[in-house]
Amino acid sequence: MIGRAARAVAVVALLAAAALGGLACGSSGPSAAPSAPSAAQGSPNVSAQPSTTPQVGDPPIGSIQVEGGDPVVGQLGTYSWAGGGSSSPWLPGAPIAVGAQETLQVTVEPGTVVTDWTARIAPADDQDGAQAAVIASGVGAPVLGAPKRGSWTLAVTVTYGELGSATYAWRLDVS
Repeated sequence: MIGRAARAVAVVALLAAAALGGLACGSSGPSAAPSAPSAAQGSPNVSAQPSTTPQVGDPPIGSIQVEGGDPVVGQLGTYSWAGGGSSSPWLPGAPIAVGAQETLQVTVEPGTVVTDWTARIAPADDQDGAQAAVIASGVGAPVLGAPKRGSWTLAVTVTYGELGSATYAWRLDVS
């Protein structure tokens, strides 16, 4: 009789731990439900492309455009948003062709207030952002001039007051 009660308590404890995230992935302990494959296991649902559909807990989508051009959604990098976040390496960025010294305007979803921003740029072949340099910063909506001719990665970190911040990346092919 005591054995059944002890097993019941153990099962309840394991279920509670799993529900609260107390069991690590790959744990040898029992689990209440099968887990979804992780990105490292090659899940077919994982994409290297930036998501264009906002999800609960995701920061606003950031786009860049030049006058008369179509907006290009940036790759979402490191962010802190709605009590969560993600850390990202330096990203190559979503491609956009622009003219030298053309004005670039970053926009975010309507209704989102930008309190400040910082733009960093590095040569496109700089895989880890080691050569990145701040080229502009400001308050309100980010507006900046395109760099000189060449291929560049532009990373713009936008702060949304107490809501959080997000970094968006684009590959600028400047002619």
